[in-house]
Amino acid sequence: MIVCEITAHSPDRMGHWLLATYGTSTPRLALRWLTARAGELADRLDPDPHEVTWADEGAFRLSAPDGLDPSEHLRLWQADLVAHEHMMQALAVGSPVVLTVHDDAALYTLTAYRTLADVWATFPYPAGTDHQVHV
Repeated sequence: MIVCEITAHSPDRMGHWLLATYGTSTPRLALRWLTARAGELADRLDPDPHEVTWADEGAFRLSAPDGLDPSEHLRLWQADLVAHEHMMQALAVGSPVVLTVHDDAALYTLTAYRTLADVWATFPYPAGTDHQVHV
């Protein structure tokens, strides 16, 4: 099983909040979930000024002209299909994947990892041994 999580941490790392979690059996479904949640988190943190339809024009404006804010990082990652492919390959071989964005208020992490029983089941035993994995 692949566990996906979105967490927020306080800048001093003293506070930790689980915002969302999901379990799936395939790397592709894990990345689909993370991608969808990345967009939702970006919209909640900082609505895209070009996409806001429920507020008067000019009510929202870009607030980080000298650099990317967490929402912009999340939106860029959401559209990066090459990065998604690399993450799916990593998950397929049992490696965890993490995307981290931050601002002055918090650090946000999007992670996906295989459960320990799932990882151990992928390790081959040396030829000629009679070991089996029972999970």
